[in-house]
Amino acid sequence: MKYQRYDDRPLLLKSANIIDLYSGYIHYNKNIIVYSDRIIDIQDSVCLQDDTKYMIVDCTDKFIIPALWDMHIHILCNADLAIPHLLANGVLGIRDMGSSFKEIESLRAKLKENSLPMNVYVTGPILDDKTIPGIDSRINIAETDDVLSVVKELYESGSDYIKVHYKVPYDKYCKLLKHAKKFKLPVVGHVPYDVSIMEAIRLGQRSLEHLSGIFLGSSSSEDVLRERYVTAENNMLAELNEKEAAETFDENKFEEIMKASIENDVYYTPTMRIMKAATSELIDSKPEFYKYISQELIDFMEDFTKELKKFNLIPFFDYMYEQKMKLLSKIHVLKVPIMVGTDSHCSMLGDQFKIFYGCSVHEEMQELVNCGFSNLEALQCATINPVKFLNIADDFGKIETGKIADFLVLNSNPLEDIKNAQDIEYIVLKGMLKPVKEFI
Repeated sequence: MKYQRYDDRPLLLKSANIIDLYSGYIHYNKNIIVYSDRIIDIQDSVCLQDDTKYMIVDCTDKFIIPALWDMHIHILCNADLAIPHLLANGVLGIRDMGSSFKEIESLRAKLKENSLPMNVYVTGPILDDKTIPGIDSRINIAETDDVLSVVKELYESGSDYIKVHYKVPYDKYCKLLKHAKKFKLPVVGHVPYDVSIMEAIRLGQRSLEHLSGIFLGSSSSEDVLRERYVTAENNMLAELNEKEAAETFDENKFEEIMKASIENDVYYTPTMRIMKAATSELIDSKPEFYKYISQELIDFMEDFTKELKKFNLIPFFDYMYEQKMKLLSKIHVLKVPIMVGTDSHCSMLGDQFKIFYGCSVHEEMQELVNCGFSNLEALQCATINPVKFLNIADDFGKIETGKIADFLVLNSNPLEDIKNAQDIEYIVLKGMLKPVKEFI
């Protein structure tokens, strides 16, 4: 899978249609000139004088958009499986939300070995109230009195963010936010059951995953329900309280949460598609990606499906999926920033919903469209919003002179149909062009 330049000449994408995802405006019939890893010029196609000095790719009737991001993914030990499928689906940037230090090191080594300069941001291991025997992707913060040392370890390991899970105790959470600020490590992840979403926002948690904490924080029975969440034996039993939280939804409390989110520049990563995977619509599906994974993992996914059915949980997921769709529509109307994330992990560690690397980004964008987002807005959630959150918008997220050359060459216009974002002919990664058919 070695990825390299075909020659040393500047790359010229001829007669391309450039989509500005900030405005939705299409600049037709343009030449894009790329040298090294940057876009060095954009011209009208008639301006080309000497074409011998360029490596020319004819992009007549093609559409150019910035690279896609998956802002909630778990690579774990699956780098060899994940990388080609991410690239084949135009996902050139990821935020890994919980892999071990060793797994992250392996991912980066494989990318370097194959000359694949993907954009990778990581949290390192997840902070929770437990560890998993034989697995290093979690740190038990509940049992330590030295939260500062945990933060320092994450910082020294090269983590870009710190991820919290549901069972982080309130006192440890407050100490964590305090120490993390000293190291300039933003805290992201779930809203712990022991912490109200308003506190999480005001204390400085930068992104909230799975729309967690919103129903509880918006419930007229918040205090009573919180006790049930906190004392539940496991996360699944705790999450069953979401139904009552949704049924006691208080619009005024919700709007206060959203107002605080905007004031504190908090981003949300809904991960709608993974919840849909457990609904009656998809629970019995046999996804196309089964042909890429081991029979052992297929069996594990099917066994998990049987467990959900055994405990009659499908009606719960049907109900909560519908409620979260309505919730996300409300969030969208209020213009709270949303990022595309999938929670893809493809492992045999606990819950394994039928979701896969790469293609799930497109499925998640479709979920956003189903919630009332325009095609343009859904694309923004996978391109512009992630780079704004990561503070790298000066270099990414738009096709213009001076930007890093990370973009997709599409055969059809995604503003007309979001599915067209998957109709990829080439990717350009740090100035290097590759046909996607070579990846999988």
